[in-house]
Amino acid sequence: MPAPSNAIRATWAANALNTFTRETFLGHSVADFIATHKQGEESDLGDAITNLMCDLLHLTDAHGIDGNELSKRALEQHSEQVFLEWHKTEIEEGGV
Repeated sequence: MPAPSNAIRATWAANALNTFTRETFLGHSVADFIATHKQGEESDLGDAITNLMCDLLHLTDAHGIDGNELSKRALEQHSEQVFLEWHKTEIEEGGV
């Protein structure tokens, strides 16, 4: 089974964020934030993502898990997934 695309991964994250924002941002959905988001500007979308990431770190604290280590691993995993998808696209387009 092929690995999911990063677009699919982003959809999974948006679904999780949507549940979070409905609980914590007065019932607003991610779609509400995306509709008003402007590239390169601070926004409710950025605030919601930051708040969810922060609350996930509170969850790690509550269970004695090293949140900093998980954050580091997540950043590494993200970089690897972005590179692999870029590399796959380059190969398919004949660039590599």
